[in-house]
Amino acid sequence: MLEGKRVVVTTPWYPVEGRPYDGIFVQESVAALGHPAELTTIVHVRNVPPDAEPGVTRTTTPLGELVRIDMPVDSMSPRVDTARAQREALRRADLPELRDADVVHAHVGMPTGWAVSGLLRPDQQLVVTEHATYLRTVLRLPEGARLYAELLRRAQWYLAVSELEARRVRGQFPDLAQRVRVIANPVDDERFTLRERTPTSLDHWVFVGNFIERKGVLTLVRAFALWAQERPETAHLTLVGGGPDRDELVALVAELGLGDKVTFHGQASPDDLPGIFARADVLVHLSAFETFGLTVVEAAMSGLPVVVTTSSGPQETLSDAAASGMAEYVGLPATAQSTVTAVHRLEDALATADAATVREVLVERYGARRYGERLRRALAGRPPVPAPPPEAPLVLCLATTQLAARRLVRVQSEALRAGARVALVTAAEGNGPQTEPNVDVLDLGPHVHRGPAHLVPHVLVDVVPSTLVRGVRRGCTLVAGTSTPLKAPAQRGVNLTSKVLSKHYQLARRVETVLDRRVYSHIGPARIAHYVFDEHAAWLDAHAPDVVVMGDEASLPLAWRLAQRFPDAEIVGAVSDAVVRDLVATAHERRAAPAPAALRD
Repeated sequence: MLEGKRVVVTTPWYPVEGRPYDGIFVQESVAALGHPAELTTIVHVRNVPPDAEPGVTRTTTPLGELVRIDMPVDSMSPRVDTARAQREALRRADLPELRDADVVHAHVGMPTGWAVSGLLRPDQQLVVTEHATYLRTVLRLPEGARLYAELLRRAQWYLAVSELEARRVRGQFPDLAQRVRVIANPVDDERFTLRERTPTSLDHWVFVGNFIERKGVLTLVRAFALWAQERPETAHLTLVGGGPDRDELVALVAELGLGDKVTFHGQASPDDLPGIFARADVLVHLSAFETFGLTVVEAAMSGLPVVVTTSSGPQETLSDAAASGMAEYVGLPATAQSTVTAVHRLEDALATADAATVREVLVERYGARRYGERLRRALAGRPPVPAPPPEAPLVLCLATTQLAARRLVRVQSEALRAGARVALVTAAEGNGPQTEPNVDVLDLGPHVHRGPAHLVPHVLVDVVPSTLVRGVRRGCTLVAGTSTPLKAPAQRGVNLTSKVLSKHYQLARRVETVLDRRVYSHIGPARIAHYVFDEHAAWLDAHAPDVVVMGDEASLPLAWRLAQRFPDAEIVGAVSDAVVRDLVATAHERRAAPAPAALRD
């Protein structure tokens, strides 16, 4: 494993005085790793204003030597430019710890992961953990995608904090998909202990985070104003944190007449949060996007009910909490009224909520001990989560449409966590390459999508527009690389066409979803079922399922034929995480049970 090895952790964020939550997940990661402090160095490459002095400082901490490299840079610089500047800053610092490291754990692929990757010898192990919310922006730019591919080729393991982010990277770099695995952020389950009782009314709201537009704090205050109208005697909101929108928030609170009902707590240290959670009834978090959502997991682990947007990460992390009545989702874009409605729904569900079971699941998934085990395996060069043994039960997922493919991502992840083998039959285009490497995939997409019903809309809606825009972007990129007066407008053209491609991708996916529901789910399922049994019978026999999970109704013809071929298999729809665990546990028991005497004879 890692015994005796010198580990260097590189990061663009780490807690500093006055900003205790900057990079707290990096600090928690180092703590959970539990490597000896004398063999651990944390290198924090910190961006400082352009007029600040560069420098290197060292501090001895309980987790290891902390080396801070202050690097003057314009805060508006593109990530790729910042990455190049960080590489040069690391080169100039010429740290002996980095030269002598056996293993380097880089947090955030761009800038710091790429920056350090080009400075390492081939014999030095590199593992990258990605938790940046801006990853989509980096990957949609040609230069960002090119540098990111360089990083992936150098890293032994690339650890995403959510399955959605992992699928994004696998889909863009399918030849490197085997290096992409999922390890969520660690949560200190010793700090965040279960409160004595679950609230019965949700009048004291709390928000913890940065006061920035993406976090939806202004919408949160407007929602609280509606709640306060309903319950003027008991409603209260505590805003914990700070940021550029603070003055606007103060003005909005005054405008809405909420001055005596809203407390601006200011910044809080990690040790302050358990007490803040204990005094609240509900955490309300309306972020537009979260790769993981550390605060909402900490709250749920503490037994505090949570209202959160469908902002990616929380849909994975709080799936059990939502099923158990401890969390409620607000669809994006969140509004004041939809938020209040969600709080009411959550309040109504609390009578049967099971906070203790939710905590148990969260500790098993994200607790420091479990995270540390997975990270130690990755830093030692082994898969962070071992593949299930060949004798484990098999869960066969059927995703013949894009809608089914999205629904079954969580089912596959939970089945693997429960110790099952997982196989996937998919006809959803692009779903195969994006799938977790431990899943055996029968990808029918290339066969199914050659038909005119799929091919014509795909060409008209997706291929032609994206090809045209990419052509324009390629021309702008060439001009932007010159020293002519057109360089600046050409660079703006690169940025604009990249944004257009991102919007087009979203539009094409919406059209694809409509076609899935209105067309493909009706004309293709029977043909797919016949094709699987006629052309891939040997694959099916090699993946005899204990459980078959259908992503949607379009999977029924295939599931019906599977039921005939494998009569002992349990066939279900896209079920909750708890049901997946129960099905896998039952399958384990069936496999472990001795065969009847008649069969043994």
